[in-house]
Amino acid sequence: MYQKINSFSQSALVTKIGDIKLSDKVILYDVFFVPNYCVNLISVHKLARDCKLTVSFDENNCYIQDSHLKKVLVTGN
Repeated sequence: MYQKINSFSQSALVTKIGDIKLSDKVILYDVFFVPNYCVNLISVHKLARDCKLTVSFDENNCYIQDSHLKKVLVTGN
């Protein structure tokens, strides 16, 4: 499957779309696989909306937590 996405006057070739499990309680749905990208990007809005999670940042890390329980589920940097 090939899908072209356009963002900020740039385009990228999406070769696969699937789900990624970050932890037992955090799953990213409909993730685009772009082999030519050298970074991983996450839509914070989509994560919050689809999974009912809160995302926060400090100077070193990113924290994904349950919006209701306020428990940190995943820490990234």
